[in-house]
Amino acid sequence: MNQRPFAIVQYQQGETDVLLGEPPRTAYDLNFAIAGIPVRVHPWFWAVSALFGLSATGGELSLLAMWVAVAFVSILVHELGHALTIRAYGGRPWITLYGMGGLASHQPLRIGPSGNILILLAGPLAGFALAAAVVAAVAFSGHQIDVFGWRFGSGPGIDPREQLHLFILIQFLLWVNIFWGIINLFPVYPLDGGQIARELFLVVNPRGGIQQALWLSVLTGIGLAVFGIVRLGSLYTALFFGFLAYQSYTIWRAYTGSDYRSGRGW
Repeated sequence: MNQRPFAIVQYQQGETDVLLGEPPRTAYDLNFAIAGIPVRVHPWFWAVSALFGLSATGGELSLLAMWVAVAFVSILVHELGHALTIRAYGGRPWITLYGMGGLASHQPLRIGPSGNILILLAGPLAGFALAAAVVAAVAFSGHQIDVFGWRFGSGPGIDPREQLHLFILIQFLLWVNIFWGIINLFPVYPLDGGQIARELFLVVNPRGGIQQALWLSVLTGIGLAVFGIVRLGSLYTALFFGFLAYQSYTIWRAYTGSDYRSGRGW
């Protein structure tokens, strides 16, 4: 499954993100709450999830529905990781799932770089925990599962000829929560890793840290775009990281030529 990670999953600290924001509300939004945290699902979330699930499912409706459900649960778990950590620091978070993935938003908090980094790490870690729970459930059921070359459990593997939908469901859950979690940790803005890099650079160099983090984002994005097209043969990956590299460059230009220099900016 050479699938583009469509979700740009991150937390948004008040008004500090210059490119990302919540989409306008619509009459077709799905609204609910988990553990007291408001969640809004924009209709474009379903459409974009289905669009990127087409190549993974061959357009088969039952598998496509499964893919959309996995994307929904996995991205929601990721954002809950951010949101619950925000609440632990005294913030009042809310979650939005939309066409580009998810946002865990909150009003600005004065918690320092270590707190911001912990909030950012909580999303991917929540996804990794969900993947670990899936692997443990398969192993404890008496089956064996192979995860990127590592084998867990001692019984027979799940035979896709006999339990096709269960086999594909497990593959989808592991793919989204492990692979997308790793992708989110690359130091490319606005992925979680890009924002973590910003916090680390600001600790070392408060005056020039943002510029350094942006250039790291540009160079890493370009490198991953080249890797995607040359080594993976994935146009989606190349376009995805190429676009993020371009975004980082435009932010750098805005930052160096405007009043963003007077604050944290992004």
